[in-house]
Amino acid sequence: MSSISVIIPTFNNSSQLIRCVLSIYKKFNIRKSNYEIIIVDDCSKVEHYNIIRNFIIKHKYKNLHLVRNTKNLGPGSSRNVGAKKAKFLNLLFLDSDVILYKDISNILSNDLKKYDALVGHYHYKPINNILSANYKAIYNYLFFVKKGTTTFETFNASCAAIKKKIFTKLKGFDENIKWGDDYENEEFGRRIIKSGKNITLNPKLTVRHEFPKLIKMFKLYFTRAIPYVSIILKDKKLESTGPASYEMIFSIILSVITLINFIMYIVFIEKIYLYLSIISFFLFILNNLNFLLFSIKIKPLQTPFFLMINFMLGISLSIAFIIGLINYIFRKHS
Repeated sequence: MSSISVIIPTFNNSSQLIRCVLSIYKKFNIRKSNYEIIIVDDCSKVEHYNIIRNFIIKHKYKNLHLVRNTKNLGPGSSRNVGAKKAKFLNLLFLDSDVILYKDISNILSNDLKKYDALVGHYHYKPINNILSANYKAIYNYLFFVKKGTTTFETFNASCAAIKKKIFTKLKGFDENIKWGDDYENEEFGRRIIKSGKNITLNPKLTVRHEFPKLIKMFKLYFTRAIPYVSIILKDKKLESTGPASYEMIFSIILSVITLINFIMYIVFIEKIYLYLSIISFFLFILNNLNFLLFSIKIKPLQTPFFLMINFMLGISLSIAFIIGLINYIFRKHS
């Protein structure tokens, strides 16, 4: 395949990072001289940095490099640091909490000849077999595979590749976006498209991911949804596929309608509200039917809990969208 530089930012998660690196060496079916791995430590605690450094010293991989930021810059800036150090013409970005479970070198080689940028997604089997991880992995996987190979709007840097000359010309990720803001992938993806280049989603380009526990997952969804509102209002459209598409918006709307009608029934004891609540919940199930049927095949016992999570997530995201809308209006008029 064409030579490629693999760039992995990390912050206080040395064990996950090492697991990711080892999976690359195990699964990449190409000569080590044709690729390099650049770890960008974003000013982690000393103990994490030392673990990574000792790992590199122990294994003596000639194509494995470690760069340490002098201060915490955030994931976007850290990826930019790695890209500047890269010596090859193609860049592959991976998050430190993913692993390769199969060789993806042929996909990268073939697709980077045809496309400007390439994104993958998470496999339906997460690294950590817990309820929240299974829910998110299955939900994301189903949405990303249903259209096959297609154009996409977001440069999902958990598993994404791009020609270095394009990345350099666009000046990489927006360095004003810090840890916790978590919309650098959306912003950079839109900038790639506005420059006249394309992003292609290949459903066969998958990695396994370690997802957070349930409460943290809700927090991440909530905080990421707020700035995302500004992005979709500027674009005046949602993503063409994936969990940030029209199906998810319908789920959110139906979740809110169901809850409001149920509350109205409790307050006023009017059966019409109960009927409306039942009807909207039935529509909610229909809207998520493909997800539920796929979940039954993978995790049948957890599927009812997935439905509950999806409903509660819809309520949570509706609040986040309202906050995001208010922020957008204030920024536009300030």
